[in-house]
Amino acid sequence: PHPRTFSPFFLSAIRAGEAAGKLDDILLKLVEFGDQQEQLESRLRGALAYPLLLLLLGIGCLVFFILVIVPKMEGLFAQLGGTLPWPTQVLIAISHGFASWWPWMLGAAVAGGFLVSRLAGSPAVAAAAEQGMRWVPWCRDILEARQIGRFTRTLQLLLDSGLPVFQAMDVARPVLGSAMVERRIRTAQESVKQGTSVAESLKQARCFPPLVTHMMAVGESAGTLVDVLNELAAYYERFLDETLRIVTSLLEPLMIIVMGLLVGFCVLAMVMPMFQMTQLVH
Repeated sequence: PHPRTFSPFFLSAIRAGEAAGKLDDILLKLVEFGDQQEQLESRLRGALAYPLLLLLLGIGCLVFFILVIVPKMEGLFAQLGGTLPWPTQVLIAISHGFASWWPWMLGAAVAGGFLVSRLAGSPAVAAAAEQGMRWVPWCRDILEARQIGRFTRTLQLLLDSGLPVFQAMDVARPVLGSAMVERRIRTAQESVKQGTSVAESLKQARCFPPLVTHMMAVGESAGTLVDVLNELAAYYERFLDETLRIVTSLLEPLMIIVMGLLVGFCVLAMVMPMFQMTQLVH
């Protein structure tokens, strides 16, 4: 096998499909699975792309205003004389700080980006970032729905291909992308190995919300676990799609409001001295 091209999940599904004589069916389901996951990842990237673009454009405009416009206006204010309003003083102080420290700030930004890229693959850093995201309500919902959807979809496909439950859980575990939940799944696997049901093992290890474990328990008792996993995966995939749509629709106007307030403050700080001088002349 070629691990850089074919994941353990893909290889395990192929082996199970060959052993069960359902290779053609498994290949079609693998294609569908890959297409579904790619669509979900694409929607996730698309949900973050536009707000990130707004943020970068807004920061670029503010930096240009502070570094180019404010110094020119400062000379005009010096000619007019008088005491400047506090917003204008704050903006001028920020401009001086940028002008004096911009090489250090740029170096710190480059070093920070390099450090983040180096630490992104660290399990400890990934676990800390996940714990931080779980404190944010929307991020927690998106993270949880993505993990449950991927795990249940992968487990459903592996079980449908004929793989044993313990081995299917072992192969499906890495798709979670969460060291914390992977440890809990590993604990649940040991319980399954000792004879405990899958649903009860996941419940005891606190891997997923009660809805997931209750439905899996119903599926195990009725002998329809694969169908239940399919329904759970479809439900959480729809939930993830809807949540991303709502978050995007709220995040875009919020970004516009924040950038509008910042730009408005800068413009007000430049206009107030002129308005003040006009009143003094009158």
